[in-house]
Amino acid sequence: MTLDIMTAKDYYEELTKDPPLKSGNKHIDELLGGGLRKGLVHLFIGNQKTTTDILMRTAVMAFLPQSKGGLGITTGKVVYIDGNNRFSPYFISQLSLSQNLSPQHILRNIYIARAFQWTQMVEIVEEKLTQMQDVHLVLISGLTSMFQPEREGKEKEGRLNQQSFDELKGAIQGIKTAIKQSNPIVVITVPKHDNSIHKPFGGKILSHFGCVAVEFFEQERRTDYFLAQHPFIGPKRVTKWNRITDQIKQKYTKWYLDSETSLADCSAEPKNPKNQWKDMMQTSLQTEISKEVTRLRLKEKRNRTNSKGQDNKTSNMSLDHYLNYLKKEKR
Repeated sequence: MTLDIMTAKDYYEELTKDPPLKSGNKHIDELLGGGLRKGLVHLFIGNQKTTTDILMRTAVMAFLPQSKGGLGITTGKVVYIDGNNRFSPYFISQLSLSQNLSPQHILRNIYIARAFQWTQMVEIVEEKLTQMQDVHLVLISGLTSMFQPEREGKEKEGRLNQQSFDELKGAIQGIKTAIKQSNPIVVITVPKHDNSIHKPFGGKILSHFGCVAVEFFEQERRTDYFLAQHPFIGPKRVTKWNRITDQIKQKYTKWYLDSETSLADCSAEPKNPKNQWKDMMQTSLQTEISKEVTRLRLKEKRNRTNSKGQDNKTSNMSLDHYLNYLKKEKR
């Protein structure tokens, strides 16, 4: 038996010879240079709602032909290991219909395993996953969501239970075995560590295992996708701007009305020089609204039609348009 050694260029060509699998999220696909690829372990770090949505979309996209960004799965399997208990067959059916696919066929070929305890997650990944054959895609939702290492007494406060880390190593070894058997695309989602902005819950062992690491930073008005690690692509960031929800709309409506009232009441110079209400409100409006409006003008230029109802118009407009709408309504 001979040991083949290839150059880094040959290895890159080997990985990129097949078209990538689209995740169903255009921001993720843009970040990863087209989508998910075989031979790489993709680690998504962030909120379980966002990451679970991406996993379910990816599961459906895998059944599309390669010409449409899928894997062209006909007889193979998609394995979905759910540690967040958020898998929805109804959402899978809706996604299937949106892609002109048969929901029955897709649901029959997605194999689900749910874990409700950390020991169950380890058993599924370390043992059950390695028993599966002809697997094209492995999706693990919340690998370390239930990973809660116990402390070993006050005298060792700050040190984590070694047994839990050994179990995590065993789970990772199970994933490696599955890769050797079927060479599937692997996507793992994990939450962020409570005491870190970037560190995944599970430590460096997960960071080193994942060839590709994508972090999610969610804010009120936008979500930032940050590519922190990739063997062929440098770090970069993509921003998704969120539409205004009813809650955000109420917040800015109250903010706008309160600021207008405060500015009207402060038309005269205040007797107390320390009570600079007018300057404070003007500064607040400038720093908190104007800067965001400037960004929204660049990101959210949309054409509106007059045929839309007033409710639909206000629910879809950007923050800049919505504030102008409030001014017109007040007049």
